[in-house]
Amino acid sequence: MKNIRFTTILVLWCTLYACTTELPIDEPITTVIPRNVWEGPPILYSFKMNDAAAWGEPFVSGDFMMSDYNNHTVENRYYYFLRTRLSTGEVLDSSAMGLYHVDTDAEHQTDDGSAVYASADTLYRWGIETGRKLKRKVRNVGNDYSESLGQAYFTVPSPSEVASSLCLIDNVTLDTNSIITISHPSDSKAERFSSMQKIVVDGVEFYYGLFSYIADDLSVPSAIFCYNIDERRMVWSEDFEPQVPNKNASQIGIYDSILIARSPWRARGYNLYTGEQLWEWDNDPFHSSAEMCPFMLGNGIAYWCTDGSSFMGGTYGLDILTGRLAYYEKEPVQGAVLDIKKFRDIYVVLDVGTGTIHRFDPQTGTYSNSFKSPNAGSFNQEFFNLSGFSIDELTGRLAINDTGNIYVFDISDW
Repeated sequence: MKNIRFTTILVLWCTLYACTTELPIDEPITTVIPRNVWEGPPILYSFKMNDAAAWGEPFVSGDFMMSDYNNHTVENRYYYFLRTRLSTGEVLDSSAMGLYHVDTDAEHQTDDGSAVYASADTLYRWGIETGRKLKRKVRNVGNDYSESLGQAYFTVPSPSEVASSLCLIDNVTLDTNSIITISHPSDSKAERFSSMQKIVVDGVEFYYGLFSYIADDLSVPSAIFCYNIDERRMVWSEDFEPQVPNKNASQIGIYDSILIARSPWRARGYNLYTGEQLWEWDNDPFHSSAEMCPFMLGNGIAYWCTDGSSFMGGTYGLDILTGRLAYYEKEPVQGAVLDIKKFRDIYVVLDVGTGTIHRFDPQTGTYSNSFKSPNAGSFNQEFFNLSGFSIDELTGRLAINDTGNIYVFDISDW
């Protein structure tokens, strides 16, 4: 009886130790997925952190990856950068940034293969392939950034608080440059510029975006605007107040000569060059919950995803010329969609409600190639999370994390 009791205790202790022991931070591992189980795209690389959680959006450039993650230890809440060579799994750099927390909304990959991060008062630039680093102290760094601009930007209020400026961060030097100033009501407080996009017409740069302000403790997108950067002047500005104040669920998209603006329960089409309103769609009878989902544009239709767990959630599509509802699909999106990336002629959708990646073809309006994290359903229930993902356009490598692990998948055949 004693031998049986001792054996039972030993087995329980070994099981507990195996569940709580992890590999060192700098030691990459390859997740073993049985070939008859894993049906997702090929896994090129995986990495597990010790006492840490992947938090930011990992970036891939060629054979190199840059990721950032925070340490869970109470006495050392450092934020780490990790630079890795994918073909060999070699960790090239792993260093702590300090006690500042990186805002995951203020990080992006530049065209020259660098990663730019913004914390509370500091900007960081790290060459993904070269490892070259640049650090600069900045005042009033915000958490607003747009991938379509390819630059981080933040909002700076004027001393009188009746106007606000859009300040761009140079990708190379990390210098800041104030380029747009918008006035707002004296009884309100500036909130931010958001959903910024840039187009070039005959060599002239135009910025389009939303501007919101706080009134009665609610954040209200108040205006859509077009700004001529070369001439430093406002070309046009139109009021845009959603039926339900929600700064995070308002987006714009540009398709040919039409700008589409969306907020909860409302969408409008505008002439891109004059600001003339072309149509309005207020026909969401079930008041579905619009999320921070960018538009997916193709085949003359503007698609977006709402919370699929709600009664009439799913994917909507409006005819861009007329504003009429041209598409609705309940499946497969079953949760909030916070990140969408265009990859060649298709879109890659991250459904954070279920932790699933989907391939969406805007020409046919069909979803395919859906897959979850290789660890989904495991002991820790690790799903792809809301920090986002990145895709290397040249190689078709998709980098993403599931809180405890970072993965690189090959979607080049999508």
